[in-house]
Amino acid sequence: MIQTHQAGTKRDIIVYANPGDYAAFPGLVCTDKGMYLEFFAQDLEKLRSVTAIHPHYSPIARRVWLASTDGGCTWRDADPATDIGRVMTATRGDYYAGIALADGAFLKLEQRHIPGSTTVREPLTARRFDGQLSIMPNRAVEVADIGPFSGYNPFTMLRLTDGTLLAGGQARREGNIADVRGLYTAVFLKGTPDGLQWRYRSHVPNPNGFGFTENALVRAGDGRLICLLRVDFEPSDKDLPDDANGNGLARDGYGYFLYQSESANEGRTWSVPVRTPVWGHPPFLLRLTSGSILLVYGHRRPPWEIRAILSRDEGRTWDMTTLRTVYSFNPGSYDMGYPVATQLADGSIVCAFYGYSTPDIGEKMPHGIFVSLFDEAWLQLWRRGNERNRQ
Repeated sequence: MIQTHQAGTKRDIIVYANPGDYAAFPGLVCTDKGMYLEFFAQDLEKLRSVTAIHPHYSPIARRVWLASTDGGCTWRDADPATDIGRVMTATRGDYYAGIALADGAFLKLEQRHIPGSTTVREPLTARRFDGQLSIMPNRAVEVADIGPFSGYNPFTMLRLTDGTLLAGGQARREGNIADVRGLYTAVFLKGTPDGLQWRYRSHVPNPNGFGFTENALVRAGDGRLICLLRVDFEPSDKDLPDDANGNGLARDGYGYFLYQSESANEGRTWSVPVRTPVWGHPPFLLRLTSGSILLVYGHRRPPWEIRAILSRDEGRTWDMTTLRTVYSFNPGSYDMGYPVATQLADGSIVCAFYGYSTPDIGEKMPHGIFVSLFDEAWLQLWRRGNERNRQ
């Protein structure tokens, strides 16, 4: 792969901005032959005719693949029949957790909504990309046990030291249960190395009056597993914290502070989550070659931004002096974000996300796919008087 990044700089690229489409939820796949970007797009005219369904339920979605061989600077259409070679890394994408398998294939663990439905999902399914972009025949994942939970939706994945897989997602346990309060929490499944058999591994204890949903996993240098968690309040909640879903009582945003839980035993048990100083969601975590851990996330209240921050101590704390705005949407609203990131051989970081591609910021308005290219040196730049450590 030809790489042209200049150290200490950031470059923003509008990758896909069809004014007739709603595009969202990118995923990145790096191989020995280049980098691929996958997302879904929906025709706006048709989408607007589905009046009662939010576009996130992707009622008329089509898959789009793009490829880059110059470190993310330029992108071209990818032929679904093209050999993509050996997969090195893979991120999450829309409604799936992704990982590069040890044999160089790309595995998705996903549970999509049935097209046009806001409630019914397909069975939990493994989809394997094995040398080609074309999707192999779907294979229903054998989930022998998901414990006392239901509605599992995968969101993140990593490899354990024994070669098996750990998938983090969200699920709900009904009833007045002390550790989950009948709300969503993070639930972890352990999978075989080929990703085709899964069973319940553990869940994050939740003594709070709110749910934990979309989450991110990373392994620290000392072996601990770190999980960052999105907070979601029940729609019926009337006594929300001032910082929930907006700036104080104005409720003009969407989100809350991220929480953090850790495991020192390969995900068998998890610590009680603690609140971080980072407001926004959902999180994506990436351990950099320097040993620092990168967090990218959407700040879904004014200012409407994609943000990045570093931990220099293996995820024990988040260095607010490194908080940087990756991209701003102005005008903007809550329907943007979901960044993912990967680091290339030259140290550059490719961060992909979605957001508004025109000044129209309504729900079913044009949305596009964006990429920002930067590196750790850019993240650590700091100017006195800069207000990047604001919430």
